Amino acid sequence: MRVIDIVKNINYSDIIGNPQNEVTGITSNSKEVRKGFMFCAIRGDKADGHNFIHSAIESGATSVLLENLPADVSENITYIIVENTREDTPHAASNYYLKPTDELTLVGVTGTNGKTTITYIVDAIWSEENRSSGIIGTIENKYAGKKLDSSMTTPDSIDLTKLLFEMKKSGVEAVCMEVSSHAMDRNRVDGCNFDCVVFTNLTQDHLDYHSSIDNYFNSKKKLFTDTLKKSSKKNKFAVINIDDEYGKNILRALGNDAVTYSLFSDQAEFRTENIEISQSGTKADIITGEGKLKVETNLIGQHNLYNILASIAVTQHLGTPLSTIENAVSKNIIIPGRLERIENSTGYEVLVDYAHTPDALKNVLNALNPLKKRNIITVFGCGGDRDREKRPLMGNIAGSLSDIVIITSDNPRSEDPESIVDEIEDGIKNSTANHNDYLKIVDREDAIKKSLEIAGKDDIVLIAGKGHEDY
Repeated sequence: MRVIDIVKNINYSDIIGNPQNEVTGITSNSKEVRKGFMFCAIRGDKADGHNFIHSAIESGATSVLLENLPADVSENITYIIVENTREDTPHAASNYYLKPTDELTLVGVTGTNGKTTITYIVDAIWSEENRSSGIIGTIENKYAGKKLDSSMTTPDSIDLTKLLFEMKKSGVEAVCMEVSSHAMDRNRVDGCNFDCVVFTNLTQDHLDYHSSIDNYFNSKKKLFTDTLKKSSKKNKFAVINIDDEYGKNILRALGNDAVTYSLFSDQAEFRTENIEISQSGTKADIITGEGKLKVETNLIGQHNLYNILASIAVTQHLGTPLSTIENAVSKNIIIPGRLERIENSTGYEVLVDYAHTPDALKNVLNALNPLKKRNIITVFGCGGDRDREKRPLMGNIAGSLSDIVIITSDNPRSEDPESIVDEIEDGIKNSTANHNDYLKIVDREDAIKKSLEIAGKDDIVLIAGKGHEDY
């Protein structure tokens, strides 16, 4: 593809060099450059891509998307000058990979909790419909029998577009992807044309990056007020949880023009009746604009009913028959590390969950408490170099909703793990629990072993924080 075709519809101020040059690949990582590549020089928090232009050219780049020309312009190199490379790179990538989202059905899911589970439920419904579908998200990127490791919730814009292109080339018709606040803040999905975007909820998370809950929310809100608005899809729509105050905020911003779901409001299009939750799963009647569904799922808890409602709203409005949805949701749906049951013959339950925010931990423990016959033993920690404010909050929640807590490491990164544990402990001391019923075991493996040693018949052991992660 020629340079001029890649920068089509991009507001560049000038092109220095030959715009007819052929491009063989596109990247923003100078280490990935090969002969004939276009290098996109993006300014990051820790490094500026403009400092790697010379290295990229040495590695074979023949064109560069950049904001400022280098002092020593190289011959035979095409320079495309733009105001903001971070904003323009997604569109250049979309052009290079032939705009894959124009032909794919694309659903984006954002919110603090529930994103992963919704992508798996939507994928299960599409599979029941015999639609070839894919997932992009925290656990893995999955399509056409392939499972690819995921290093971040939403890949960077070039990797994301390439992945979507490969999915389309493999015969995938529909993709459900998680969209993180970081992705919105860094323009990763700017080149995507969504059919549907979903808002689950918003609670405290990532304040180390966003600095305030308002900044965090505004990053997510842009998916609805900006990205969806710019989508070229004819029948695009939003799905909003109106039990969440931030969801109501988005709904108002959209002029109340959205599909809504709720467990408590009869104003929502998708809602529930006759809820029964047990240790083996959840039963409920789902009210929709087209009739009632009877759902019996292995997924446990009220928070999973929200995820099911959102998934039904998405797929029903995209044309899946209600009977197909009912069959799919009532089958066994396994989401790795999301209240995942570890089969054993000990007489006690062992569940692994990714809960790493105060709200997620509270949701899981609230789901388990009505089901317990004896003790809930919770093993959890908090990551290092991340939002410190949530540590005592999570300690308080674990202490209040568990019978025994073992505080341990999650991923301390560069921080002293003992200091993290001490900050969590402050929250447990202020909880409603018996202050003697917690242990501090910094080594995570030892902490898990201890939880299994002290567990007895009919206890529930919850191992929280890492979920699907195996490192």
